[in-house]
Amino acid sequence: MGMGFGGLWMAFFLLVPILGLYLLFAERPDRRRVAGPPRSAVEAVRERYARGEIDGETYRRLIQDLEG
Repeated sequence: MGMGFGGLWMAFFLLVPILGLYLLFAERPDRRRVAGPPRSAVEAVRERYARGEIDGETYRRLIQDLEG
């Protein structure tokens, strides 16, 4: 008699999650992250200061150390 509608629904509910996982984790060219040029240590310190991770005194000391 064949699979019938019950078998089709079972196949549907098995294939949809598999397809979803494939689409989620498949590597696609449009999702690749393009690395930019490496940032300098001075730029990293400036970003940390801008985010408030370090105070002004630490910022000045680090910049002075890095720039010589």
